Amino acid sequence: MLDVFEIVNWLRVKNYDDLKQGKSHRELTQLRTMKLLYYMQAASLVVRQEPLFSDPIKAWKYGPVVAAVHGRYNGHREIVGTISQKDRNDFAKIQNIPSIAALSNKICVTYHNTNDSELVSHTYNEMPWQVADQSTEITKH
Repeated sequence: MLDVFEIVNWLRVKNYDDLKQGKSHRELTQLRTMKLLYYMQAASLVVRQEPLFSDPIKAWKYGPVVAAVHGRYNGHREIVGTISQKDRNDFAKIQNIPSIAALSNKICVTYHNTNDSELVSHTYNEMPWQVADQSTEITKH
């Protein structure tokens, strides 16, 4: 199981590189990160039959949130910032785990053209978020 911040760093480095190569028009936001983490966790549970990370995902007003990630980036809309060697090491670590790299890339490709508000709407319409009480953990079942 990975640390959730290794996955966040993977997303940050991927977005940074995509922006530099002209593959993306917008910088990764905190809100988008939360939704991608939600979808990555769900895909891991389905495909790999195990969680990608241990941090709980909670049902907050604007959809699924990993509280620890929110806490680190609270007050920051875009979260890519400066990319450190540690960030690149986390990216390489995930890229070197074929099943996780494939899953993570698939989620990013699937939601590449979906804007943040559309991601919020998607999560609102899905059963795990709908059945969770506000501010409680969205179960992994």
